[in-house]
Amino acid sequence: QDIDDDQFVIDSSTTVSVDTTNQLTIQGEKSEPGAIPPNGTVNSTVTVNVSDNDGVSTVLLNLTVFGFGNVEMVRVSGDIYNGTYERNVSVNGSYHGIYSLDIIANDTATNVKYGSVTLTLNYPPEINGTDSTPASIVPGAVYEIYANVSDKDGLSDISSVTVNLTQIGGSATAQMYDDGTNGDANANDGVYTINGTLGEIMWGTYNLTVVANDNYSAYAERNVTFTVGNLPPIIISTNSTPMPVGKNRNVTITAEVHDNNTYTDIKNVTLDLTAQGVGVVEMYDDGTNGDANANDGVYTYTFKITLPDGNYTFNITAMDKFGASTNATVNVTVSGSPEIKDGAVSPENVKNGTNVTFTVVVYDPDGLDDIANVTLNLTQIGGSESAEMTNKTTESCGAVSYTHLRAHETSLHLVC
Repeated sequence: QDIDDDQFVIDSSTTVSVDTTNQLTIQGEKSEPGAIPPNGTVNSTVTVNVSDNDGVSTVLLNLTVFGFGNVEMVRVSGDIYNGTYERNVSVNGSYHGIYSLDIIANDTATNVKYGSVTLTLNYPPEINGTDSTPASIVPGAVYEIYANVSDKDGLSDISSVTVNLTQIGGSATAQMYDDGTNGDANANDGVYTINGTLGEIMWGTYNLTVVANDNYSAYAERNVTFTVGNLPPIIISTNSTPMPVGKNRNVTITAEVHDNNTYTDIKNVTLDLTAQGVGVVEMYDDGTNGDANANDGVYTYTFKITLPDGNYTFNITAMDKFGASTNATVNVTVSGSPEIKDGAVSPENVKNGTNVTFTVVVYDPDGLDDIANVTLNLTQIGGSESAEMTNKTTESCGAVSYTHLRAHETSLHLVC
């Protein structure tokens, strides 16, 4: 207790003058371990460094609070001018809390210096068990995590229980409850609870760390196993364009696919073109082969439809890396294909060098403007494999006439 700038009081009956040119210094006060569980008699070592130009005579540790009074500390290194002093403190477990212990240093010139060290006597909390339900949870479902926590100093000594949910998209210090709210069944029973809805996450087993803290900064940790089950991919929609499509025209099939276990869980998306004589083909979501945008979940496949007019259903399968799959269908209507209604050649019997007229009647339900071209294979008589029949005059084949027979029909004449 300071009386004035020139005096220290050791006790109520003794006053010592201070030599201001030879001040004692006390530094590095500490106790090890910092937090001691009071389970019967426990030991702590108090350490302090004391220096003085006149030389240190005694260093005392005040253990009056534990019924021992002032006890002398032992120099374990250095000398009387600068040394490290220690004292082992043996404390009965009936004490609990944070204690500030005075350190009194005396030098050979009768100067006195005071310091202090903090000694914490406390049971750390214990996590006796953890669990999560359901045993295997899928994205979009509600989960609960439990921790059974106790403290020999009483549940009131527990300041918080948290769980690290960063692996499943949550907070690193998500608070758990033992107050009958937020999914907790019974208040103050030591069972701490947290619940939530699982977001999109890869399937697998996760080890989440639960931490219980008490009022004296002691803590306990324990993992809880959190198992995420696998869900098959979802085929949100399918489409074919154009619709309808003409025979021998290109048709593009798309399928929008999602996976709650994250997009990376999708192994492949396939289209069954067995009816086309092709078999099963893989669809694309990499920005190639007609796919508009890579990795947007829209899978694409483009092919030439060779089936006759009619309505067709093709199967699409989305499979994930776990082997789970989902099927959907896409409808394709083949219609509006041009038809060759009739054909003739005149004269039927000719000699070399004689002009021949080939006539075909073509029909298109979408109108004559929809006809891209009409070709004739003349390779058997020494001509082109795809001689185009048009209403234009060509030097090599002579005059071509173009006559409407009736709506959406035309007669094309090629003289060659």
